[in-house]
Amino acid sequence: MVLLENAKFLTELHKLYEGNKTQGSVWVTMKRTNMKPRKGKKDYSEHAYHCLVRATDGTRKLSTVVQARELARFQESYTTIMRGHMDSLKKRDRTRHAPRLELAEAVESPLAVAVGLCFEHLLYFANLWERMAPREQANRYGNRGCAQRGASRFASPSLGTFGRLQAAQQSAWHLRIGRGGKPGPAMAAAKQNYRVRQRLEVFYTGGSVRLSADGRLLACACADEVKVVDAASGTVVQTLPGDSEPVTALGFSPNAHLLFTASRSLQLRCWSLDGGAPAALRSYKGHKAPVADMAVHASGGLLATGSADRTVRVWDVDGGFCTHSFTGHSGVVLRVLFHPKELMVISAGDDAEVRVWDLVTKSCAAVLKGHFSAVTALSLSPDGWTLLCGGRDSVVTVWNLSNHSKLATVPVYEALEGLAYLPPGAPFPGLPASSGGRQGGKAATPVCFATGGERGVVQLWRADTGKCVYEQPAAAAAAASAAGGIVELELLPGGAGLLTATQDCRLLMHAPAGGDLAVTRQLIGNNDEVTDMRFLTLGGGDGGDGGGDGAPTHLAVSTNSDQIRLFDARTLSCTATLAGHTDTVLALDALRLPGGAALLASAGKDASLRLWSLPAARCVGVGAGHVSAVSCVAFARRGGNFVATGGADKLLKVWDTAALAMDAAAPAKLRVTAAVAAHDKDINAVAVAPNDSVICTGSQDRTAKVWQLPDLVLSLTLKGHKRGIWAVAFSPVDKAVATASGDKTVRLWSLADGSCLRTFEGHLSSVLRLDFLSAGTQILSAGADGLLKLWSVRLSECVNTFDAHEDKVWALALDGRNADVLASGGGDGAVAIWEDCTSADADEAAAATAVAVLKEQDLANALQMEDWERAAALAFEMRHPGRLLRVVRQALERGQQEGGRILSRLAGGMSADDLRQCLEYCREWNSNAKNCHAAQAMLQAVLRQRRPQELLSVPGLGGVLEGMLPYTQRHFARADRLLRSTFLCDYIVGAMGSMAPAGDDAGVGGAQLVAGAAPAGTHQLEAQQQAPEPRRRPARALLGAAPLPAPAAAPAAAAAALAVAAAQQPEQQQQQQSEEEREEDVAEPAANGHSQAQPNGTADDASGDSSSDEEDGRGMAAAAAAAAAAAKKRPARVPAAKTPAAKPSSSKAKVPPATAGKAVRQQAAAKKRRLSA
Repeated sequence: MVLLENAKFLTELHKLYEGNKTQGSVWVTMKRTNMKPRKGKKDYSEHAYHCLVRATDGTRKLSTVVQARELARFQESYTTIMRGHMDSLKKRDRTRHAPRLELAEAVESPLAVAVGLCFEHLLYFANLWERMAPREQANRYGNRGCAQRGASRFASPSLGTFGRLQAAQQSAWHLRIGRGGKPGPAMAAAKQNYRVRQRLEVFYTGGSVRLSADGRLLACACADEVKVVDAASGTVVQTLPGDSEPVTALGFSPNAHLLFTASRSLQLRCWSLDGGAPAALRSYKGHKAPVADMAVHASGGLLATGSADRTVRVWDVDGGFCTHSFTGHSGVVLRVLFHPKELMVISAGDDAEVRVWDLVTKSCAAVLKGHFSAVTALSLSPDGWTLLCGGRDSVVTVWNLSNHSKLATVPVYEALEGLAYLPPGAPFPGLPASSGGRQGGKAATPVCFATGGERGVVQLWRADTGKCVYEQPAAAAAAASAAGGIVELELLPGGAGLLTATQDCRLLMHAPAGGDLAVTRQLIGNNDEVTDMRFLTLGGGDGGDGGGDGAPTHLAVSTNSDQIRLFDARTLSCTATLAGHTDTVLALDALRLPGGAALLASAGKDASLRLWSLPAARCVGVGAGHVSAVSCVAFARRGGNFVATGGADKLLKVWDTAALAMDAAAPAKLRVTAAVAAHDKDINAVAVAPNDSVICTGSQDRTAKVWQLPDLVLSLTLKGHKRGIWAVAFSPVDKAVATASGDKTVRLWSLADGSCLRTFEGHLSSVLRLDFLSAGTQILSAGADGLLKLWSVRLSECVNTFDAHEDKVWALALDGRNADVLASGGGDGAVAIWEDCTSADADEAAAATAVAVLKEQDLANALQMEDWERAAALAFEMRHPGRLLRVVRQALERGQQEGGRILSRLAGGMSADDLRQCLEYCREWNSNAKNCHAAQAMLQAVLRQRRPQELLSVPGLGGVLEGMLPYTQRHFARADRLLRSTFLCDYIVGAMGSMAPAGDDAGVGGAQLVAGAAPAGTHQLEAQQQAPEPRRRPARALLGAAPLPAPAAAPAAAAAALAVAAAQQPEQQQQQQSEEEREEDVAEPAANGHSQAQPNGTADDASGDSSSDEEDGRGMAAAAAAAAAAAKKRPARVPAAKTPAAKPSSSKAKVPPATAGKAVRQQAAAKKRRLSA
C-alpha cells in the first residue's frame, strides 16, 4: 500500500470524481487505524489512532493517512470536493441505514438532501475527532458513545453550514415525530437570509411631472428631491438631491440627457443624466420669485422659465446666461411653451392673458384675451399654428397664431389643469379619421383635444362642434373622483396614449383599445402609510395566502386611504383599485377559492367589513355591526366559512360567509353568528387556529385571550406582557400561539396550560407584526424600529435581521406555507418584496470556498516554486494581508540583497489598486514590532521603484503615511537604543579581555597583560603575548552593525602594568621613564599630523595637549605608586602553568619600559578619539 500526501490524495480524488461523473462509481472508505507494522517492516507508531482513507473506482486505488494536526484542513478540503460533486452522488440502499435514508428523503431542500447523502462521511470525521483523544477516553465511551458525541458535534459552528443545517433538521424531525412516533409531512428547510427583490418606494409627492421625448423616463417632484423613474416598471433610476426646498418645475432636454429643475430656493439647475450618479452641470439664479413652469426648445439650446415675479426669461443652456427677459404679465406666469418652428415663446398666467413673445425682436408679438380666470394649460398643434388654451373658467379657446385670431370657444364644464392636442390620425375613440392642422392658414379638419381637471376623468372633444366625443366609464369616473382630480396631462410620444397625474400621486397611462381609453399601466407615486397587505394567487395554480403552494401573482395593499390597491407581484404595477370604504382601511385578509379565484376581506375606520371577489374586483359582502373602527380581520383557515373581526369597540364578532354569491349584482349583508365583549381595551389583533377550533385575540389591555368556537367561550387568558399586544399568530404544527407586544418582546405560549414557553428579545421598539414560517420552527417579526427579525423557536435566538424601511413596519405578508417570498410595508410608504436566498447564499459560499481553496493551493505552489510575482498577485487578489506578509518574509529570508531585489520587482509590477492596498497593509504591519521589518522593507522597495507622482496619485496616501509615522519613529528609537547598548557591550567585553577586535596587536597584548597581571617572569609574559588567541566577532558584528575602532586598554589594566614595572625597577628609572613618556606624548601628535603649524592658535593647542598629557601621566603615576605599595604588602600570586617552570633567575623579571609606555599612549589616544567623536 502506497500512502499519498493529503494534498496529493485530494487532487487525485478530485480527478477520480471528474472521470466518473457521467458513468461509473467511486467508493470512499474510512477506518480508524493504528498502522501496526508488519513483521520486519518499518514502525509507523507515530500514526497511531489516525484515519486511513481509501478511494477507488475499480481500476485505481488511492490511500492516505489523516493525522490529528491535519484533520481540520483535510475535512474542509474534502467537504469542498463533496460539494462540487453533489449532483453525481448516490447513496447505496442499506437495510441497517433505513431510518437515516428516511430522514434524508423527508428533507425537501436540495442542499439538505446533499448533506444527507454525505452524512456518513461527515459523521465519521466527527467521530474521528473524538477518537483522537487518548485510548482511555476512547475505551471509556466505546463505539456507541463516540457516535453520539460525534453527532452532537454537528451543532458546533466549526462544521459550518452542513452542521448547522443538519442540527436544525434533526431538531425539526424530533418535533415532528413527538406525536405518536409517526413522521409528519415533508419538512421545510430553515431560512437563513432574505434579499430585497423589488422595492416600491415613494417617488412622487405632487407637483410637476415631465415625460421624456422618447417616453422612456419620467421626472417626478418628490418633496425637495427629483426622482427619475423608468416609465415601464416604475423603478427609481436616479435620485437628484435637493436643496431643502420643494421642487416647483421640471424640464427634459429633447435627447433626455439633461434635466432642468427649479425649486422655491430660486435655484435653477441643469443635471446630466448620462452615466451612473447624476451631476449638476450648472446653476442659474435670475428670478426674484419661484419658477412656476419651464420649457426646453426643440434644439436643446434654449430654456424658457416663467416665474411668480411676473417675468418670462430665456436662458442659453450651454453658456448659462440669460438671453431674454420679458415683462408684461400682471400675475404669476403659470405656463410657458416654445413654438416648434419659429423663435417664439408663448406664456400664460393667472391674469387670464396669453402672450406671444418674439425672440428675434425681443418684444411681445400678441396678447390673446379670451379667458376670465387663470390659464392653466397650453398646447400646440404639430405645425405650431393652432394654439389651445384652457383655464379654471371651464373654457377651452382655440387660436390661430398666424393672424392671432380666435377660432373657437369650447365649454368643458370643469376647471382644467391639463390639455393635450390630439394629432391627426390618432386612434382615440370618437375621433374622425384625421384631425387638426392647418394648411395655408385655413382649417383643414376639425381640431380635437383631450382635457383633464377637477373631476378626475379624461374627456375627448371636437372644437368645431364643441361636443364631448368620449368620456371614461362610470366605474373609472368613480375611482378617478376618489383620486381627487387630474393635475397633469401629457400626450405620449407618437400619439400612443395619454399620461395623467392625479392628486393622490398616481401616474396613469391611458391607451386606446377596442373603442375605449383604458388604463394600461398605473404607477403609485406615494402610498402614504401602508397599514396592511396580503399575497394573492389569481388564475391558475394552487396558491394563495390561505393555502396551497403556488407562486403569488398579486399583492393587496391597504394604505392610509379608503382604497385598496392590487399590485402585480412581479412588476409592482398597480392593476386594480378597490373603492368602497368611506374611511381608512386598517386590516386585510385573503382566502384562496377553488377555480383560481380569491376572496379578500377588508376592515377600516368606517366600522364596516367588506368582502371582495377577485379578480373581478367586486364587493360581494358587507358587514355592519361594529360601533367603532374595525382594526383586525381573519378568515377561517379551512374553507373560509366565517370571518372574525375585532375593533376599537372591544367586541369580537364572527360573521357567516357560507351564503355569499360571487356573481351577485349587489353586495350581500353578512350575518353575525357570535359576538362577545372580549377585552377591556381596543382589540388590535385576531387569529384563527389552523383547525378552526379556537380564536385568539390580542388587546391593548396587555392580555391575549383564547376563545372556543362556535360560541366564543373563553378558554385561556395569557398574561405576561407589559404593554399592549399588537399581533397574534398560531403555530401551524404545535398547540402554541405567539404574541407581539409594545414591550419590544415576542412570546410563545402553550395552549395546553397557558404558560410562556419562549421569550424573544431583540427589537428596539414595539413589535407590530409576526408570523410563523419553516413549518413552525421559525418566527418572523416586524417592529416600530423599522427592522424585520427572523427567530429560531428552538434556540430562542435571532437568526438574522433585515433592514429596508425608515419608519414603523405595519404590514407583513408571507407567501403561503413555504414563505419563499414575503412582503413588508410601513409608515415610510415603501413596499419591499423579499425572496429567500438561503440556498443561493450557500451555493455562493461553497463556490467562494472552492475558489479560495484553489487560490490557497496556487499560492502555496507559487511560494514553493519561488514565483514571487504570482504569489503576490494571488495575495492581492485574495485581499489577505497575512498571505502577502508571508510572501515578503520568505523573500527576506533569502538574504538582504536578494530579498531587496525580489521586493523591488514586486513593487514595480503592482497596479494602482494593488499599490494602495500594499501601503495600507504596510501600515497595519508597521503597528506590530514583530512585522515592522517586513513593513519597512516593503515600503523601502515601493519608495525606490515608484515615482513621486505615482505615489501622490494614490488615494488616501496622506492618511496611510500619518498612520505609519509614529510607529516608525518608535521602531527606530528602539533600534537606536539597541545600537547604543552594543557600544557598552563592546567596551565591557574589551575591558574584561575576553574578546578583542581582530587585527589589533596592541589591544590583544594589553588584554593578555591584564590576564597575566601577576609577575611570572619575562619569558612567561612574552610567551603569553605571542600565544595565538582565538578570533572572536564583536557584539556589534553579531547584531549586523559595522565594527567599532579597537578599544584602548582600560585604565585599570594600565595601572596594573605600571605597578609591575614599578615593583621591579628603581625609583630613578621609573621617574626617568615617566619623563620620557611625557616627551613622547608631546611629540607624537606632531609626528602623526594632528598638530600642524598655523599662524594662530598653534602654541595654545600644543600647550593644551601637553598639559592634558601631563595630567594623565601624573594620574597614571599616582595609580602606579598606589598599586606598587599594595603589591609590596601582599605576596604575588602566580597562576599554575602547565609549561615547565623557568629557571630561577637571580634578578626579578622586569617589564620593559617600552611596553608600559605603549599601553599608556594607547589609552591616551583612545580617549582623544572618543572626545573627537
